[in-house]
Amino acid sequence: PLPITPSGRGNRFVPSTLTPSRLGRRRRVNVEIHRARSVFESAIGEGAANDLLEDTEICYVRVLEHKNRVLEPIAAHLKDDAKRAKRGTVNFFTGSVRRKGSGGDDYDSSSDDEDDGDDGTVMESFRDKEPFAPPPPATVAEDRGYWQPKYKISLRMFQIVERRKRSVIAAFEAKGHSAHREFVFDDEATASEFCAIVEKNKMLLDSRQKTRLEITLGDIKLKKDEELALLFDICSGSNLPRSDVGKDSDPYVTVRFEGRKLHRTDFIPTSADPIWTLRKGALFIWRVDALELFQSEEGLIFEVKDYDAVGANESLGAFNVNARTLYKWHGERREFALKPLLGRRDFGTG
Repeated sequence: PLPITPSGRGNRFVPSTLTPSRLGRRRRVNVEIHRARSVFESAIGEGAANDLLEDTEICYVRVLEHKNRVLEPIAAHLKDDAKRAKRGTVNFFTGSVRRKGSGGDDYDSSSDDEDDGDDGTVMESFRDKEPFAPPPPATVAEDRGYWQPKYKISLRMFQIVERRKRSVIAAFEAKGHSAHREFVFDDEATASEFCAIVEKNKMLLDSRQKTRLEITLGDIKLKKDEELALLFDICSGSNLPRSDVGKDSDPYVTVRFEGRKLHRTDFIPTSADPIWTLRKGALFIWRVDALELFQSEEGLIFEVKDYDAVGANESLGAFNVNARTLYKWHGERREFALKPLLGRRDFGTG
């Protein structure tokens, strides 16, 4: 862990020893290696592909922020009040949401996916959403504070663009946009150590990715800069589980690749055997670089959710289609069984 502190406004960070305690919101930066986990309760796939997932490691740069045990509960309470004021009121007859400042127009909540809760900024997309352990009991040495994860950036998306003695300027890329942050360390040696650790793990990451790609491709020979244009038709579902008591679900489908949402169908009201049509968003075209597809962990993720006008949309289950299957698919119709996502409730198969 390397302690650093934001100074004043903007994106500049300085060592905590140079910052007055009354202004100090210190940061720590960790470079962490984690074993890859499937988004499903159990790893999807079989044979070599499944073994490959078990052996895959993912490297992150994690930024932690220092929390004050006395002031944090007060700040959290004020933040919740601000969120409630911004959220507005719900019309329980139509399910629409009237947002403050909307000029009297109702906002259609059906157009939002409950899982897409970022504000569109680059740094918000890197916010660490993993559950973390509660802070340990306070001690005098801890000065009534504790460390809490704030951002988690994949090492692939973390680029050191410039080094200035004790400072390191890094760029983060997501959703076609980028953000820059300057980290100023306690001394040049610490800054050099951080850069060396990042560079070393990037080299190891490239080596592991190359080996994994060779195993995944097998007998497939990709052309240079090969791009795929894939047309998908989400036809229907059958015997879909219920998330509500006493009524069938209102299912819709979302499609994701490496965490990015590619497509979403409309929901079909009250149906365990829904049929999606062109008007309901059954068709979509996806263009992707073939190499990027084969470098992905689990290919495309199709998730079926139950739409609710009020409250969160429950996940009914999901399935994945890996790169080899997509590449060799000749247009025939296929069926896939739903499985619960990791950490989500299991409503049964469909």
